[in-house]
Amino acid sequence: MAGAWFERCRALATVLAVPLYEGRVAVAGAMLELARGRFAAGEQLALEGRRALEAAGDRDATWLYVLQMYPVRRAQERLAELEPDLARCADHGGASLLDAALRAEAYGDRGGVAALLSSRHEGLTQPRGGDRAAALAAATDASRRSPTGPRRSPSTP
Repeated sequence: MAGAWFERCRALATVLAVPLYEGRVAVAGAMLELARGRFAAGEQLALEGRRALEAAGDRDATWLYVLQMYPVRRAQERLAELEPDLARCADHGGASLLDAALRAEAYGDRGGVAALLSSRHEGLTQPRGGDRAAALAAATDASRRSPTGPRRSPSTP
């Protein structure tokens, strides 16, 4: 199911041709592939995501790549390959956040990594005008009026 959603998102990002969207979708796809143990495909998508995010001017492109590739390179005993990227993160002020995220990852604190990522982008996901409750209500209303009805998760009865 996740693979189908990824392909749908990737198709939409490609149609929109916005490097930021293409990059974020590739980053998500990389995580999906890495979680499935498909390291070559995951690495390719991580690199694709990094390049697209860099093209979009996303200041987090490098450290997102390092965050994804760190566990892989550690398992491959190839961490030295990430040293130039780690130095670049330090040069751009992302070192403390990256260090905290890698420590959280090393100790299996997935929630901690998610919290770090959310705090880094606080405010960027706010709707225009900043009224998240109104935006959520409008999205819910639009979903109810959709010809296919409201979207439900597979576990929703």
